[in-house]
Amino acid sequence: MKPVLLVANRIYRSFSENWFRITFLVLATLVLIIVRSLLQSFGISLGYLYIILIYFAGIWFGIKGGLIMVFISLSVFLFEVSIFQNWPFRDLALKGAAIRLFIYAFVGLTVGYLSGRDQKVKEKLEKEAYYDGLTGCLNYRWLMHMLEKEINRASRYNLEMTIGIIDLDNFKEINDRYGHIYGNAMLKSFSHMLCQNTRNLDIVGRYGGDEFLLIFPETSIEQACRVMGRVQEQISRNRFTLPDLDENFSYFITFSAGLASYPYNGLTKEELIKASDKSLYTAKNMGRHRIIAEKRKFVRIQHPEELNIRISEKETSDEPKITLKLSNISRRGMSFFSHENIKRKKFKCFLRFPEDKEPAEVQCQVVHKEKENRDLYKIGVFFSEIPDKFDEKFSRYISEALS
Repeated sequence: MKPVLLVANRIYRSFSENWFRITFLVLATLVLIIVRSLLQSFGISLGYLYIILIYFAGIWFGIKGGLIMVFISLSVFLFEVSIFQNWPFRDLALKGAAIRLFIYAFVGLTVGYLSGRDQKVKEKLEKEAYYDGLTGCLNYRWLMHMLEKEINRASRYNLEMTIGIIDLDNFKEINDRYGHIYGNAMLKSFSHMLCQNTRNLDIVGRYGGDEFLLIFPETSIEQACRVMGRVQEQISRNRFTLPDLDENFSYFITFSAGLASYPYNGLTKEELIKASDKSLYTAKNMGRHRIIAEKRKFVRIQHPEELNIRISEKETSDEPKITLKLSNISRRGMSFFSHENIKRKKFKCFLRFPEDKEPAEVQCQVVHKEKENRDLYKIGVFFSEIPDKFDEKFSRYISEALS
């Protein structure tokens, strides 16, 4: 039963391909010509079977396709009556040529028109489903779908990819001062310039309000920074005007952007968006009109429960005293939770990999510490001294964790 369904599905899908449809119409026309010649039935009986082909041509290719099929059908008919002059019903067929033409043309035009209108409705619904109504960019729902798709592709083929969140500078001031009509017009113009100045492979979508999210497939964060720099330079040169609303309105558009890349700054869309949003916040705080890229350049594994990690606050101690719960870890550092307030800035970390009996020892330095609640601290450390043996093991561990 399953092979039959697969074949049926393949045939059904073939009918949506233009090459298949054209081939079908050509072969069906040739078969009908041969059958009519063999049966010598060129009048009403088989001649009006061309209406079926005209109907299909109109459904598949609109008014243009229907009229082309009308022309072909009529040409075949005139060719037949001029070559085969001994048909018993030749004179009757010629007398009915005008009626035949009218019926052919009526079917082709009517079916083609209805099909074209139906196609326009489908395209409009599709556009509303995938694109933002104001800016014409991808809407939030489809943007998240594309981001998930690109992350999966980057993971499957071991590629880098980068995202950027863009926020217009002082956009609230425009809305408050001039009104939402001007603000919406500015968003529409900005999105148009954004799409014009990015590359064909880049994906542009409206993230929300005056924020846009860009996806740079197969692109490192350094390459994305250069692309964003060119976009920022081009857009900031153009003075934004609204002659339809106000000839005196003139404004330079600037924006801030935060970038983050896969896999170095996050492995999921939530992690990448969070890292990119953090960089955007930094760009805003530094004075706006700038692009900030997330600085971390090492893959972080989230919640690696199979890793056993303990630390010793005393550098002379051989036995670690505190067992930790990891939040995430990379080749250059880690974040963990501890019920004890670790006061030292430097200490020894002991990490035992799943296949090892003895733990690997590295020197750790605290770079971040915050109190989660009354009894829990979240601490971030940097691996200041990394033995080659540990580096090799951790590289292998990351590869296995990502596969």
